[in-house]
Amino acid sequence: MNGSIRQRGKTHTAYWFTIDPATGKRVQHSKGGFLTIKAARGYLNTILAKVEEGSWMPNAKMSIKEFVEKQWLPSLDAAEAGGSLKPTTVAFYRHIVHRHVVVRLGGVKLSSLSAPMLNSFYGDLLRDGRGAGGAGLSPTTVARVHVTVHRFLRDAVRWGVLQRNVADQATAPRPIKRKMAPWSPRETGQFLATTRGTRLSALWQLAAMTGLRRGEVCGLRWCDVDLEQRRLTVARARVMAGGQVVSSSPKTVGSARTIGLDELTASVLRAHRSRQNEWRLAAGEAWMGDDTIFTDELGRPLHPTAVSKFFKAAAHEAGMPLIRFHDLRHGYATAALEAGAAMKVVSERLGHRSISITADVYSHVRPEVDQALADEVAAIIAEAAR
Repeated sequence: MNGSIRQRGKTHTAYWFTIDPATGKRVQHSKGGFLTIKAARGYLNTILAKVEEGSWMPNAKMSIKEFVEKQWLPSLDAAEAGGSLKPTTVAFYRHIVHRHVVVRLGGVKLSSLSAPMLNSFYGDLLRDGRGAGGAGLSPTTVARVHVTVHRFLRDAVRWGVLQRNVADQATAPRPIKRKMAPWSPRETGQFLATTRGTRLSALWQLAAMTGLRRGEVCGLRWCDVDLEQRRLTVARARVMAGGQVVSSSPKTVGSARTIGLDELTASVLRAHRSRQNEWRLAAGEAWMGDDTIFTDELGRPLHPTAVSKFFKAAAHEAGMPLIRFHDLRHGYATAALEAGAAMKVVSERLGHRSISITADVYSHVRPEVDQALADEVAAIIAEAAR
């Protein structure tokens, strides 16, 4: 880093350069209006010393809005283009920033933000985060706002724009865990039996018997399935990002996996492929399909949101308790663990990043299973006491 003094009219201007950690490019800074070279040199020496020790922060007057819109969000777009961030992650951060952060904190100087200000901000969101006299946001949503704020402040520190991340000292609400209420194995079986032979019966069957995520089911292709060997590979997902459907790699590294299929599910998929071939013949030149397994009658891939709506309608028509499509995944995992499957095996089939996630999410058991275990253990102890 270096600097120089230049005369501009009757005054002198100090110039110095730094390296932008975010881009690696050389950035010029300046301060003018000095009446003498000595005054300009004194200021420049002070600035260079602060730059050297890391205590000088550029763009001290930059607002939060300016930082996130001109620096942070573009960096996320670049990370997405380079493959290091998923479109869903970028869309999530962009939504949170525009919907909640910029509208309330956008005018605040980035360097003036403090932990008490963030605590007050989170409190406001909890009280009236929906605005216009609406209700407050849930603790879970506000916790997500905190995650976003922490992320862009962390990057500001990493790029040398800030000295510290004040979000480390802020107190965010604790997310509320949604209580899972999936169908019992009997209810799942009843639903599959009732819907068998309908247009999306194969999709329900596959989701219920594998625990695949909605995006993974929607992104599945015939080239990913070996029906003879009864193996399925999760290689891509069709998910929502910024209101648009995008195809991307699976959610995590562990999400890219190959799992086995039971014979009934393989048989249902064979029947679905035959039915899809009939749709293709009937559509003729109007067919728009590629290799996607679950489509409409013209071969167009199903919209993920539509799948959830179709599932809700199918459950209602079948007379089943209404649950989310994602609860089929919870039901599969719960049934597998209650049947005695090893936690690691279930974790790998679900595509969790680590076994600890599986253990944390599925630490519960259904009341009837808990009662059966209590009776079984009591019987063993009573027998031993005789």
